Amino acid sequence: MQKLTILNTRDVKEIKKQLVAQFGYAPEENYAYLKNEKDRLFIVNREVAQLDLDKLHIDRLGLYFAEVRPGYIRLSKEGAQLLVHEAKKKDAEVKNPNHSRAAGHSLPEAVGFLLPEMGIESRSGAAGYKTHFSGLKNAVLLSKIEARAYFAGVDLKKDLGNENRLILVIYEEDVLGCASYKEGKILNFLPKTHRGEIIL
Repeated sequence: MQKLTILNTRDVKEIKKQLVAQFGYAPEENYAYLKNEKDRLFIVNREVAQLDLDKLHIDRLGLYFAEVRPGYIRLSKEGAQLLVHEAKKKDAEVKNPNHSRAAGHSLPEAVGFLLPEMGIESRSGAAGYKTHFSGLKNAVLLSKIEARAYFAGVDLKKDLGNENRLILVIYEEDVLGCASYKEGKILNFLPKTHRGEIIL
């Protein structure tokens, strides 16, 4: 059984500030954030946060969102998916407040109508894009070949500049997760349970 602590408003503000610094966006939904002894973050709706967790025997609670480390936050696969989904939805609402462009659209369709506005450049039809929805940054689209290698657990050689940083990894409409870019390589953080050779 894990010990979960509900974070106060100040701590949540710091987490969101760090997420904005890293990825240009932080979830705006009114979630409650909980942290365990291993500095893993979980998010739940506010009603659950009203419970006295000390009196409950809980093995798991909420969505595993991220891992907090000194100076950075590494999103889980689900955390990365949530962040991109919210950013896409926010961008659609900002661009057309009377009609949600996100409704009924998959991510590639949403990316398609935003590409010219984002100044995205294609490299031989492959990936290497810096994308953002409402300021989302450090997101990289993979080609099919790169995505296959990523699912096989391979670190990807890719020139994304000189700055070492965490990135969001995307293939078509699927957010594959959060990875570390260092010295010309995307280091694979995909959990072994999500890996496999016959996925794409």
